[in-house]
Amino acid sequence: FPTRRSSDLIYIFCWIGVFLVRRKLFQPAFADKCPDPEPQTGRKQTAASVLVMFMLHILLAVRTVPYNWDSMTYHLPRIMQWVQNGSIAHYAANCVRQVGSPVYGEIVSLHIYLLCGSGDWSFPLVQCISHEINTILIYCISRRIGCTHLWGIIAAGMYFSMPIAFAESLSTQNDVVAAMWLLLLVYFLLPYLQHKDDLVWNKQLFIRVSCS
Repeated sequence: FPTRRSSDLIYIFCWIGVFLVRRKLFQPAFADKCPDPEPQTGRKQTAASVLVMFMLHILLAVRTVPYNWDSMTYHLPRIMQWVQNGSIAHYAANCVRQVGSPVYGEIVSLHIYLLCGSGDWSFPLVQCISHEINTILIYCISRRIGCTHLWGIIAAGMYFSMPIAFAESLSTQNDVVAAMWLLLLVYFLLPYLQHKDDLVWNKQLFIRVSCS
């Protein structure tokens, strides 16, 4: 099996190959310099393809048993301790990360686990769905900064197929969930970066950061 470094290199070279092969088909990066030529039918086909890809991703997630070190040492044991104790209060543990690390991802996983009839197949769903939301957010952010539809699809595709991000989307870690909140913040803050009224900008920035 390839190592993490070799898989990252394969990922990079594959995307370089895509750029080289389809270079002549690419449109200029900014929509204000060139109108977006993507037809409506093409966008519907793209949306349908993305939906199928997301469904296959969810199917793969529910068929994948948590296996990595972090999941087995403090993510899953924390959830099981909460279920056993009937409380999310602190408890005695031989791993500090079980009681010291942020709890948001595990609390969501706990509720999904209980609502799904205590099925362990539900554990990767939080990261899996967050990974898909991040893919959509990256496309939306790229469009918001002026990229064409094609460049937005490429940006989203590069994120979705990133080896480390895809691997973590099938686990119970919290990195992808944290990235989702950061991308949401960036998406909602971008419009105010182009606002010319400094007073309005300062007020809206303060409100957004305070809510975050």
